[in-house]
Amino acid sequence: MKTASAKKPPLIRPQLILCVFLGLSLALTVTLARTLGDLHSSKTKAASLRAQVETARAQGEALRRQRTFMETDSYIEREARVEYGLSMPGTIRFVAETQPSADQPPYGTAVEVFSASDEGITP
Repeated sequence: MKTASAKKPPLIRPQLILCVFLGLSLALTVTLARTLGDLHSSKTKAASLRAQVETARAQGEALRRQRTFMETDSYIEREARVEYGLSMPGTIRFVAETQPSADQPPYGTAVEVFSASDEGITP
């Protein structure tokens, strides 16, 4: 017969429970650290993308304003003067010298006097 003073050994030892608990805690900590790292990199990338979107919007707005200006008569007249050397009838065109030479006056020279015509801008 067994006596009441003899104890049965525990089925699961406390050291084993502690080791399993520490292992699970470590695994959860590593998983949480990776998740937080991914979250931080996602937030950084989102902020970068927001900045790119804002820059693209600003560029789009500038292009819209430029297109609107390019549809005006003043833009067309300016381009005709600057790019093609044309002037309105009856105007005098001056050429400004950036570095005056000895035989030219320093402020510019009257190049051509335009006469009025039915075509509008004439060379």
